[in-house]
Amino acid sequence: MKAGIMHQVEEILKGTTTERELAEISRLIEAAKGKLRLKDDDGGFWEGKTACWEMIACPPELKRLCPAPSFPSIPCWEMEGTYTKLSEDGMKGDDTQICESCRVYKRWGGGEPVRIKFFNKGINISSVIADLASKNGLLRQTARRSLVAIGKPAVTFLIEALANPDKQVRWEAAYALVTIRDTAAVHGLVRSLEDEVFDVRWLAAKALIALRDEALVPLLQAVMERPDSTWLRQGAHHVLHEIGAGSTREMLQPLMFALEQPCAVIAPLTGRTVIDTLTQSTKQRVVRKIRCDWKKALLLSRV
Repeated sequence: MKAGIMHQVEEILKGTTTERELAEISRLIEAAKGKLRLKDDDGGFWEGKTACWEMIACPPELKRLCPAPSFPSIPCWEMEGTYTKLSEDGMKGDDTQICESCRVYKRWGGGEPVRIKFFNKGINISSVIADLASKNGLLRQTARRSLVAIGKPAVTFLIEALANPDKQVRWEAAYALVTIRDTAAVHGLVRSLEDEVFDVRWLAAKALIALRDEALVPLLQAVMERPDSTWLRQGAHHVLHEIGAGSTREMLQPLMFALEQPCAVIAPLTGRTVIDTLTQSTKQRVVRKIRCDWKKALLLSRV
């Protein structure tokens, strides 16, 4: 090894102060080993074949996390924790059923039974989430983009991150959910409308706007349950203003007007029956019911 490279490595290790930083260096070394194996005369399983990450056009954000590019001597369907094997909640990476219908396996599997033989090197979403707290801005950005690329399996982790004590983690999580647009995050995003940090509240509102009608009922439920929350009322008003268009905007106008009034106007709407109606109705019935009740509330407030 060249002396210059050894010196650079030594300098990097001197600046390493946490276990997480050491783990990241270790991961990068493993990835580098995988790249070296690709250049060996024995190219491993994928020598002379189109590799899985090429066949499915795997984005760079996933390639850096998925074990398949790092360990090319092993076919992807024998690996635990590849992207396609991740469960919807991201907790497991051993679903081999998808492999049986995958065009990569059909092309290169030779009809052999699918069995996982390579463990504990797969995508670790918790580790990526931890990088959102890094003081290194580039590492945080890379982690966020990786979570967006992972998509739905990362949503459960991102919802938890919205309640992280670190405001930077909450900001990064909300930013990622703006792009992912998964309805499973709607309640967490509504809660984040009350975050103490304005930028987090703004991103949470932006993510709810991206969900459009799916955000309507949970948002209004929260407003009726916590009508004295100024931040929630402001956020709800902003979201409703952006969601409403055409006839929908006209129907939402009474709600938006009421949100501009003292919280006593909203108090009459906090009854259990209204909440139940909201959770069981279609969008059209919800809007009609709420519009009627808001009008009643406004009349009562003037008595």
